[in-house]
Amino acid sequence: MFHTLRDAELPLQSLFSSEYLTWRFVEQSVHRPWFYVTMLEGEKDQELRKMLLVPDAPTFESLLGSQRDTWQVESVLLVSPPHLNNTCRWQMEPLMRLERLITDKTYTLVFDTGNNRYIETNLSLPTQMEEANELIYSNTYAFT
Repeated sequence: MFHTLRDAELPLQSLFSSEYLTWRFVEQSVHRPWFYVTMLEGEKDQELRKMLLVPDAPTFESLLGSQRDTWQVESVLLVSPPHLNNTCRWQMEPLMRLERLITDKTYTLVFDTGNNRYIETNLSLPTQMEEANELIYSNTYAFT
């Protein structure tokens, strides 16, 4: 999850529509993987790229489900914390695949970046989640 302080708000409403708030910075409150997603918005001859900071896998999955002809995922970067990527720092890598594996009352997420494979285990299984293994995301042509 991302949050910020009211003091970080920028009064730039003249540049953006009134439905947007602008911030100098946001803070991530948990040390879990998140996604930097580039979306294509608009028609083929007038596409805009929007970069979204997506805080977790369920939100990412919901975003994937909201795609339509004028709102498509172009690319996804996995941002992984040190305890997941086995280094001393956060890393950002292209995400090639994301899988959910169900085991009893928990599930496991498998993040495949092509060069590395990270596994997040023992996640609580929400009651509305299907009890079957599932490929959530696949992008075999990412960053070519």
